[in-house]
Amino acid sequence: YEGYGWARALHPDDVAPTIGAWERAVASRAPFMTEHRVRRADGAWRTFAVRAVPVLDPDTGALVEWVGVHRDVTAEREAAAAREALLAAEHAARAAVDAERGRLAAVLDQLPLGVLVVAADGAIVAHNRAVAPILGHPVLPAAGVSGYTAYGAVHADGTPYAAEDYPLARALLRGEVVDQELMRYRRGDGRVTTLAVSAAPVRDADGVARYGVAALQDVHEREETRAEVEAARARAEEANRAKSD
Repeated sequence: YEGYGWARALHPDDVAPTIGAWERAVASRAPFMTEHRVRRADGAWRTFAVRAVPVLDPDTGALVEWVGVHRDVTAEREAAAAREALLAAEHAARAAVDAERGRLAAVLDQLPLGVLVVAADGAIVAHNRAVAPILGHPVLPAAGVSGYTAYGAVHADGTPYAAEDYPLARALLRGEVVDQELMRYRRGDGRVTTLAVSAAPVRDADGVARYGVAALQDVHEREETRAEVEAARARAEEANRAKSD
């Protein structure tokens, strides 16, 4: 310690920085400012912020004394460290969530089905890249369930869907699980097609619907083939009846 007996109470990691700061202050007669840990008589470490200014003789300019304060900042530093730890934990959690979201997005983007995710209020919050090709246009923003009418889907009988009748709205508002509902839809290129839409609520641990998810696919060709098969079956049955007659 080379003459600095007071340094014996300091934390070993703080001895050299504190003595160095003190010697620089003495040499330059600049304010002495440092922060170090001190062991109390009971063995506990406390952190002190030290601020001191030199007092000079007004006639000779000689250094007369130092005047300053030692302030215990242990609680402040512990609180700051706790905040930093919480922020680090939050950052790590967000990074993990973002990574998981990225992996999920990568998986969803490989699906041939269009997938839409909406929040509890009906706002569209995510979708995969298959949705736009199926609809024939980009995903239309919807701030809530009422915005679903912008899609203009119609029932098989030609009547427009009310906002609350869309599969996603029923999943959110009524807790329904909708399976392969057929909707007539005018694509962005003007072609009318048939979409098969499934939807379900996503509930939290308390059973509250926090999200809704829908999967859709264009089944126009499948429905046309089914119609052709049914028409052919009807013609065959009619031919059979004619033959019997």
